[in-house]
Amino acid sequence: MTRQENEAILPGELTMFLKSGTLKKRNVFILVPFLQKVLARYLSVCFLCVGLLCNVQAQTTEKRDIEIKLSEMGVTVTTEDIKKAKIKDEEVKTNVAKSIEEINSSIAKVERDVKAMDAYLERLQQEKMYYLGKEVSQKFIELLDKELAIVKEKIDIDSEQIETYKDRIEVLHDQSKAYDEIVVLLKSILRLEETLLTSHEQAPIVKKEADIARSYITAMQASIKEKESVISFFTNRLEEIKAKVSEDERNLAKYLESLKTEIGDIELGNTIREKIDSILLWKKAIGAQWITIFEIRLETSRIRYDKALLELKNAEFNAAFLAEKATRLEERLRTEELIQKQAELEAAKRAEEESRKIAERTKAEVEKTLQEAARKGEEIALEQMATTSPEKKRVLELEAEVHKQVGLIAKRKDDLITEGAQRYKDFTESKKLEADIGLLLSRGGTTKEIDESLKKIEEDIKRFVEALTAVESLIPSVKEEEKLVSDN
Repeated sequence: MTRQENEAILPGELTMFLKSGTLKKRNVFILVPFLQKVLARYLSVCFLCVGLLCNVQAQTTEKRDIEIKLSEMGVTVTTEDIKKAKIKDEEVKTNVAKSIEEINSSIAKVERDVKAMDAYLERLQQEKMYYLGKEVSQKFIELLDKELAIVKEKIDIDSEQIETYKDRIEVLHDQSKAYDEIVVLLKSILRLEETLLTSHEQAPIVKKEADIARSYITAMQASIKEKESVISFFTNRLEEIKAKVSEDERNLAKYLESLKTEIGDIELGNTIREKIDSILLWKKAIGAQWITIFEIRLETSRIRYDKALLELKNAEFNAAFLAEKATRLEERLRTEELIQKQAELEAAKRAEEESRKIAERTKAEVEKTLQEAARKGEEIALEQMATTSPEKKRVLELEAEVHKQVGLIAKRKDDLITEGAQRYKDFTESKKLEADIGLLLSRGGTTKEIDESLKKIEEDIKRFVEALTAVESLIPSVKEEEKLVSDN
C-alpha cells in the first residue's frame, strides 16, 4: 500500500504517514513523525481540559453569590433578588454553553483520532501477517503483539475519554437547570400574596407538601455526604494514577530493552528500534490521557457536589416557602371562618331580638286569653247555679270545659314561647362563643385559654340542645289540644 493510499484511508489532522520501502527485497513498514504529532495532539487536548477545569472552578465559586434569605419573619424575596438570580442564571448558561462547545470540539477530535487508530491498527495487523510468513524471531513477533496491544489500549482509552466528556456535558446541563429552578422558586415566592388570593389549595395538602420537602432535605444531605466520598476517591485515585503511569513507563522501557536484546536480529535493528519508540510513545500518550480522564472525573464530581449543595439550599428554601404558604392559607381560612362566625352571630342576635318582640306580643295575648277564659268560667258557673234544666247544665259543663282547655292551651303556648325565646338566646350565646373561639385562635391564644373556651362552648351547646328537645316535645301535645278545642 502506497503513502497516497494510506493518506486516503486516514483523517486529515491525524493522517498516519507510513512509508513503504524495500530492505533487502523485503517490504518493511517504517513509522515516521506520526507518533510525535499524535503525542503533541493529546498534550494539547490535555491543556484544553485544564482550561475547561479552571472555567468550571470559576463557575462553582461564583455560584455562592446567590444567597437564600430565611429568617424568623419567614421567607423574604424582592424583585432585586430575582433580577440578580436571572443575571447569575444567564452567566451560568453562557459559561456552560461555552464549555459544552469546547468539550464537543474535543470529542470530535478524539473521534477522528479513533478512526485514525482503527486504520493504523489494521495496518499493524497486516504487518504482523507479513512477518509471520517470514523466518523471524518469535521474540520479534512478541514485540509486534505488544505494539498491537498498546494500539488497542489507545483505542479503548479514546472511547473512555469520550464517555468522560459526555458525562461532563450531562453534569453541566444539570448545573444549569439548578439555577433555572432558583429563578422559578423566587418568582413563586414573590407572587405568594397574589397566588393566595386566587388559590383553591387546601392548607393540609400544602402542609403535606412541606413535609415531603423536608424529607427531601434529609435525602440531599445524605447525597452530599456520598458526593464528598466520591471526591475523596477520585482525589486519591488521581495521585495513584500519576505514580502508576511513571512506574509503568519505566517497567515497559526495561521490558522492551530486554526484548530487543533477546531478538538480536541485526537486519531488523532499525525496525525494532522504531517499534520500541512507537510503543513507548503510545504508552506515554495513554498515561497522559488517563491522568486527564481522572482530572476530568474529579472536577465533574466537584461540580456534582456543588450542584448538590445548591439543590440543598433550594430544598431548604422550598420547604420554608411551603410551610409559610400553608401557614398563610390557614390564616386566610381562620379569617374567613371568623368573618362567617361574626355574620352568623349578628344574624342570631337579630333573630333573638325578633323572637323577644314576638314573645312579648304573644304573652300579652296569652294573658288576655287567660283572663277571658277565667271570666267566662265564672259566668258559666253562676249560670249553672241558676238553671234547673239537665240539658242546659250539660251544655254549660261542656262550655266550661272548652274555656278551661282554651286557658290550658294559652298556658302551654306561653311555655312554648318562653322556651323558644330561650332557644334563640342560647343559640346567640353559642354563636358568640364560636366567634370568640375563632378570634382567640386568630390571635394565637394559649392552649389553656383555648381549652377553657372550648369547654364552655360545649356546655352551652349541650344546654341549647336540651332546651330545643324540651320545646320540640311540647309541640305535639299543644297541637292535639288545639285540635280538641277546634272539634268541640
